[in-house]
Amino acid sequence: MERRWGKNTFSILIVIAVSVLAIFAYALTRYLEDKTKQSTEVSAFVSTSKEVPSISPTKSSGGGNPNQLTPKPSPTSNILQLLIESVNNVGRVEENYKRFRQDQIDNISLEEFQLYVNLLHDLVGQNIETYLLMSHSEKQQTVNSILEHDPGHAEFLDKAVFYWLEYHQDDKVERLPIILSKSKNGETYLSRTWVRSCLELRNFASLYFSVLTDQNEDALYHLVYADSDDETVRLAKTQNLLEFYKDYVQAETVGPDRIVSVRMDQIQFRIPMEGANWDTNREVSLPPDKINGPTIASPTITEEDESEVSTGNENPSETPTTEPVPAKNQYHSVTIYKRDNDFIVVDAIPSDTWKVNAELEIGRDKTLKLGLTHNLEEWISYLGKPQAVYTFTMTDRTNQVKDFVRLQFMGYELVLSSTEAKENGPWILEEIKIYDSLMTLAGRYKPGQSLRSLYQEYLYMDTLDYQYTTFTGERVEFKIKKNRISEIVVRSLDFRTDQILGDISEEKAIKPDDWLKSIESQKTQATTEQTTSE
Repeated sequence: MERRWGKNTFSILIVIAVSVLAIFAYALTRYLEDKTKQSTEVSAFVSTSKEVPSISPTKSSGGGNPNQLTPKPSPTSNILQLLIESVNNVGRVEENYKRFRQDQIDNISLEEFQLYVNLLHDLVGQNIETYLLMSHSEKQQTVNSILEHDPGHAEFLDKAVFYWLEYHQDDKVERLPIILSKSKNGETYLSRTWVRSCLELRNFASLYFSVLTDQNEDALYHLVYADSDDETVRLAKTQNLLEFYKDYVQAETVGPDRIVSVRMDQIQFRIPMEGANWDTNREVSLPPDKINGPTIASPTITEEDESEVSTGNENPSETPTTEPVPAKNQYHSVTIYKRDNDFIVVDAIPSDTWKVNAELEIGRDKTLKLGLTHNLEEWISYLGKPQAVYTFTMTDRTNQVKDFVRLQFMGYELVLSSTEAKENGPWILEEIKIYDSLMTLAGRYKPGQSLRSLYQEYLYMDTLDYQYTTFTGERVEFKIKKNRISEIVVRSLDFRTDQILGDISEEKAIKPDDWLKSIESQKTQATTEQTTSE
């Protein structure tokens, strides 16, 4: 009985062992099949197909086993690869859509995905070649730019990964931003918020340009942006834009292929201009009297202007043409922002007559320009004793540490920078801020000036968010409060860029008297050292 039981037990154990081995073999076979399938999918994606270029973001270092299986792409890589393959092959959108896991596309519908792919396809105009991570500074610039347009995106950007889609256009490398989101468990996905925001901007742009090309004044009146409740301002903008588009932009040149960039907060267009070259010295301003007629600051070429427009006819014996002369390399830029579900159209008729260089006039006897360089003793000799002094440092985008001092005077303040360790070294003027009506920007703009007077200088000043870059690269900003200029800030381009990208320390207050004593002490020490060395 015991022998028989032992024999049966042995048989059962053999059966179990065989079963386990069979299950293990089956599982191993399925695993290898699955790995081979994944490798085949990846290899097909990066094959030498005419339609689908290689879009791997990494470069091979060479060597290794040529027969080794291609590793499984990361979830992020998989999302970007499928998106790019869809853009490059719009006929395979539905097929690629089904290859996504639902958590990778945030429940984006097939229709939404198709519309987004078509938008990118129209924008790029050809194959996207690769994708790459944004650098730290590029990411920081993008975040700051989006938050400047809409602070409500802060939470979205805090859980995001930033990429470029790269392609060639007109023999130049172009980049298109795309931002992916991350879930609580760290999984990357294409956000429906991102996709829908891009599509909403595209749809609004289509409406806006159709209203312009149809010359629909009533509809445009409600779409045009004006930071004023003054009906005269909105009407003037409406009529100016209608005439500008009628004379300089043809309907067939405005389309999705003219998009140069799109992201969740903005869409940008670059539209070729037709007809004679647009003269940027022509004023586009609000007339002082109330508008009654349909024509205001009409951008048509006058007889006086026509004499300055080249006809392209270099032989004086030939009869000059009376046909409109195509605008050579002239484009009209339009940007549409989305903020709190509202659309803001930055569509400004080009004009440079209102721009002035960043020269501050203080009273009647003093002027300041960015870039002026003096030691601190010379600055004090010229400006007098400041009311308050603050110091700070900044490691700029080139990893250079700079010392800064902010000097506050009655009605204005200055920021000076230095890379010298000694107080008596050169200090460069980086920023000027004025908030007193006794001071003016180039004798033209001043604190206390009315908003309406700014429109009389340039009708689209609000469209540019009351800021511009001068011909020499300085940045000018008008701060508006209660329909008047409250401050005028002028910054050097480098200082403004470093403020965005650099690492700035907290400002430390120093008593002006202590600061002046420190400067005098440094001067005395330098004189002593010089005498000793001689």
